[in-house]
Amino acid sequence: MFGILCLTFHFMVLLMLELDIVVGIIIAGFNFIYSYIATSSVHRVMKRSRVERDLRERVLLQNMRMSIVTLELEGYIFFGSSVKVMDEVRRHVLVTTTEKQEAQTSSLSGSSPMLSTRRHAPSPYVARSLEDSFNDDLATLDSVFDKHEPHGYSSTPKAGKSGPAALHAARTRYFILDFEKVSGVDATAVRSCFNATKELLAQHGIALIFASVPTDAERLLRVHDVIEKEDGSGTGSLVFDTLDKALEWCEDELLVSEGVLPLSESAPTTSGNNEGQPWQLLDELLPRPDGSHRKTELNSLTDTSKPLGNEVSSAAVTRELGEMYVTHSLKQEGETLYRAGGLVNGVYFIGYGKVDVFMPSKIHEGLGPGFRGRKRITRVCQGGLVGASEMILHKRHQFTAQARSPSSIFFLSKSHYARMQKVHPTLAARFQQAMLQSMAIGVLESNLTDD
Repeated sequence: MFGILCLTFHFMVLLMLELDIVVGIIIAGFNFIYSYIATSSVHRVMKRSRVERDLRERVLLQNMRMSIVTLELEGYIFFGSSVKVMDEVRRHVLVTTTEKQEAQTSSLSGSSPMLSTRRHAPSPYVARSLEDSFNDDLATLDSVFDKHEPHGYSSTPKAGKSGPAALHAARTRYFILDFEKVSGVDATAVRSCFNATKELLAQHGIALIFASVPTDAERLLRVHDVIEKEDGSGTGSLVFDTLDKALEWCEDELLVSEGVLPLSESAPTTSGNNEGQPWQLLDELLPRPDGSHRKTELNSLTDTSKPLGNEVSSAAVTRELGEMYVTHSLKQEGETLYRAGGLVNGVYFIGYGKVDVFMPSKIHEGLGPGFRGRKRITRVCQGGLVGASEMILHKRHQFTAQARSPSSIFFLSKSHYARMQKVHPTLAARFQQAMLQSMAIGVLESNLTDD
């Protein structure tokens, strides 16, 4: 600003006053545009939802999470910065080389895959399994028309269901724009950027999702049919209140695409009598001492030619042992497991359902200015644990845990766990292994993301 004033003074000395005013306005206009472009930023972040799932789902998502691309927008988004947003979108979206060749063919025939008039035509890649994207080479969208392919990526073949694969690039399936740090959006940016981004991604069967959109920006996006209506109708993209909820939805969709239904919505079906079902469920969720699956042990039980080891039989959660050490209860939506400030008496295992662990509004807002409402720390689903780290680190609960759907809860108290370690050490080792696995994979997920 000081430089503009000095430049204006020199023009006043050398030129006429009227001409100086015109030149000053032009220079101020360019400075305005440059300052907004400089303050707005776009960069990719690696995030995961704050949902704690069972070990099987968490391992699957660890391999598939790279197919979710999250761009964090910051500052004021207007027509000058929309070019930067579009460039970043094209630079971070990965498609298979087969799709790239088809895009090049369509460009030669005169049709543009960037701005197609077939707004919501079904893409042939939507129904494709994620299996295909792990066996093809990948390329970014900004190299679609580049014959030299400067941004090529080789995807590692996907591991089988028996073992996880190393972290690798994956074909983009979901693209999230996070508006949490956006101060405002200009109407020109909606038309020149977000509508074009929606069309571009739709051509490749990629879902565009918006998160944490300011109220004014959300109104503009709805007017231009970029996002869905308030009642959920329309052909616009999905919009979520927070990035965490957007990531949770994407992860659920990825699990469904792999034929794995999320285990948090309803009670699982188990064989046997109703009285023994809860303990059978707990036995199936706990890791086995030999690392084998439940079906393997059932086969060994029915095979009379093979002797049944004492370790396997003593580690099984029978109804008798379950009632001796563990308290089973059914919680309805809204019921509380424990409250912040209460004594830590044990650990909770989620049989099925959903439990939210959150910081209450009174505590959250008491941290200082700028903190509003309650803050969700994590959501725990079937096979997850609640309160394990607090049982180890604290004497009182730091957060509140509340059921968000009808849930089956298993509670193991400190005293019963101590007695189990003495009387039934093999069974206690399974509970200990469950707690260690949960905390270990939580640390691994945090290391792989920008949490």
